Amino acid sequence: MEIARGKELAQAEETGTDVPVVDERGNVQKQEDGTPHTITVVGSLSKRYQTIKAKNRGRALNGATAKTLTDEEAGQQSFNQQTESVAECVVRWTAGAFTENGQPLEPSVANAIKVFRAFPWMQGKCETAMDDHARFFGASSNGSNG
Repeated sequence: MEIARGKELAQAEETGTDVPVVDERGNVQKQEDGTPHTITVVGSLSKRYQTIKAKNRGRALNGATAKTLTDEEAGQQSFNQQTESVAECVVRWTAGAFTENGQPLEPSVANAIKVFRAFPWMQGKCETAMDDHARFFGASSNGSNG
């Protein structure tokens, strides 16, 4: 594989991939026209994701000298940070995919956090898609991507 392709591959993941919105039973949620509702997320090779991870590592290192947390507090902080990181990787979602009090939620980091807290399996699906590089490039017929 050509080393110079790395930058090209990271750029391709910046545009994002669509993740179907599913309910707790795995049923794909549909728009009025019958097409699936989706969330679009960037890939883990993207500059956006890499910047978020660098920020989190810096936050963790700087926090190492802060007050000592219990295991439970540290675990909750880590979980919240992961939710926020994935929310920051949301590019968009289809109109009406998520509502609050009957009103459509617009895509934003704050609203993505709400969605992931209400429907944690959607965060997991987004994380899986972000790490599935073939989704961004398509798999080759001979099993080799480069």
